[in-house]
Amino acid sequence: MEVAAGIVIVVVAGVFKGQRGVDRLHAIAARLRVRPIEKLLKTRAWANMHPGFDILATPWSTFGSLGLRLCDAAVHSTRFLIAAHVLGVGLPLREAVPVSLTFFLVGALSPAGMAGLREGAVMGLAGLLLHKTGAREDTIKEFAAVAVLVTATEAFVFMFAAAIGVAWLRPDRLLKLRRA
Repeated sequence: MEVAAGIVIVVVAGVFKGQRGVDRLHAIAARLRVRPIEKLLKTRAWANMHPGFDILATPWSTFGSLGLRLCDAAVHSTRFLIAAHVLGVGLPLREAVPVSLTFFLVGALSPAGMAGLREGAVMGLAGLLLHKTGAREDTIKEFAAVAVLVTATEAFVFMFAAAIGVAWLRPDRLLKLRRA
């Protein structure tokens, strides 16, 4: 599925890359006669974004990006599998993948921050997945514990990396500059 999507992206982006692509887009907008699209194509922001088609039309770029995204999904799923193993929770791979990706997406899309919302989404999805199999309510609580353990380990890594960043930036030098 991912390979097919990558091929479609490369082919479609190839049609709209470069100046010929700009001309094609303007011709399509003129035929459709949708004013907002015509106005958008004349903006500076669009002129700055259009080279993205050149990037997407490059197979190495598109498939490299898709490959890295699949590796990222594998890492997220592995984090959940390891946390489940540590807690003694049976979490099959077919459930770890959607649960871990839900955890990631909710965190990435949440405008109010990540704490709590991701874990709630995992519990909700786990409830849906487990409802189909007739699992006990305890199983949903175990999934919540797995999500909380993943969050806790993530917080530890973030704090450790932040400490390294602060040491690297040496804010004490900034404070000395302000006093002078």
